[in-house]
Amino acid sequence: MRQFTDFNRQKIPFFTVKEYLNDKSPIPEDIISPRILTQRGLLVLGGPPKIGKSDFLISWLVHMAAGVSFLGMTPI
Repeated sequence: MRQFTDFNRQKIPFFTVKEYLNDKSPIPEDIISPRILTQRGLLVLGGPPKIGKSDFLISWLVHMAAGVSFLGMTPI
């Protein structure tokens, strides 16, 4: 792992592609399967304005909170 120093002199860790390819750590378990969201993972939902992202997100999160499958995504 290398460190990059930004203008404020804070050290920001980053990894090279080679380090990622050689990483042998176990794959984290799914929170929402199949591989939609994992522990310590980040999920980004994006798209153009006014296409229903908020409605989709509300429906999806209600299903996940209830433990019900939604469009093939299942909470674990």
